[in-house]
Amino acid sequence: MKAYKQTLKLAILAGLIGSGTVFHNMAADLTAVRATNETGHTRVVLDMQGLPNGWSSIYNENGQQLKVHLPATTNKTSGPVQYNNRNSGVLKGVSLVATNDGLDMSLAVNQDVRYHIFTLEEPDRVVLDLFNNYEQRTTKSLKSGVTHTQWDTSTDTGRVKVDVLEIGPLEPVEAVTGHEGGQNLQELAPAGAIAVGIHKVGSVEPRVEKDSDVSTIKTASGAIIPIVDSREITPSASIRYVPSQGYVFDLQSKKLQLTEGDKTYVVNGINRSRGANELIAYNTYYGTSTGTNIYGQEVTIRKNKVVAKNQANSLLASGDIVLSGHGTMIPVLQALQVGDVVDLQIIQPVATISKVGTMLASDDYIVLRDSVATSYDEGRYRGRTLLGVKVDGSLVVLVASGNYRAYTGITLAQGGARLKQFGAINGIDVGFNQDNDIWANGVYIHRDVTSSGPALYERAIIFP
Repeated sequence: MKAYKQTLKLAILAGLIGSGTVFHNMAADLTAVRATNETGHTRVVLDMQGLPNGWSSIYNENGQQLKVHLPATTNKTSGPVQYNNRNSGVLKGVSLVATNDGLDMSLAVNQDVRYHIFTLEEPDRVVLDLFNNYEQRTTKSLKSGVTHTQWDTSTDTGRVKVDVLEIGPLEPVEAVTGHEGGQNLQELAPAGAIAVGIHKVGSVEPRVEKDSDVSTIKTASGAIIPIVDSREITPSASIRYVPSQGYVFDLQSKKLQLTEGDKTYVVNGINRSRGANELIAYNTYYGTSTGTNIYGQEVTIRKNKVVAKNQANSLLASGDIVLSGHGTMIPVLQALQVGDVVDLQIIQPVATISKVGTMLASDDYIVLRDSVATSYDEGRYRGRTLLGVKVDGSLVVLVASGNYRAYTGITLAQGGARLKQFGAINGIDVGFNQDNDIWANGVYIHRDVTSSGPALYERAIIFP
């Protein structure tokens, strides 16, 4: 009974979260139910016309049954559940019962499961992932200095499959560019080499547009200063191979300064933990909030105007910058009031970025920094291609399968946590929300199965 109560509590919480989600349509029609069975996993897809206004769910562990209520939903299915096969998976059967306020769905399972429910639009679908706690991890050597780990596991949101290469600091790398129109990895890789795709043909780097078209603002002193776009302060990072050092993580971060009257203060850092007597700036690339304790002062700035003040753990919204001060910096921020124009400016760095060694990739999406996985979680479960660096100069290449059949993909935050599990201390996302291919020993040891045939790449990294 204890286990049932714990599961019920989680299920009710999931239901409340779902019920709080507002969709475009208050009424919906269920037109078909499809189930894809894989070992230890079943994905149930409800084809809809319109989406329900949330849902509620209860899982009975003892009875091995999940009940889902879809409010204001009508059953308009014209046939039974469509299965890809009945020889695997965790689903035994589905029943639908109309109620006064919607539709009840009961899903009987053949073992204890976890589950995750989410919606998709264009076309409208409700997706239920049912999965067990399957865990399988195998590691083998591909050649001296390079190991390959295949890891099939699960999270709270579904099954996850990752392929990981660990490359020693003495193993060199080459960055290669495909011919016009791109090439697949087996065409790019010399015989006996290992290749990892970086940029697919047609892949678009996700970037956020600037927050404002207004370029300047007048301060209380009458000075005209440029507005600091919250997107512009986001640190970026690159990973290079330097023969004498191994694989190196370089962080590039803008310098900010805050001026109040005749005093100017240099911001100590951007999107990192706050230390004693420090002034730190945060934007949404850090996470959903600053995560600071009560021993400080924070102001939220939008287009160089103070829009909120808080003592700690301020929310990070799109377009906002939060300045967080500790110790001697507290009075500096306390002097600012809501509505004030803040003289916050970017100081252009004078240092140039090192070009020593071979550049593998660079990106704004830092998923692991100083052994701390990012709190930035955009909520998108995607295929991922991540690069990480260990303290000894080794490289970690982690590729997670996308949201396809038995697998759900991972978020950036989950990716950072998994890089850390393999010993990385810093890491970036380089796949543009995709899992790229890996070619080794004459075969694809990882493929993006959502692409038709081996993908074509504009750029790849080769380990000879």
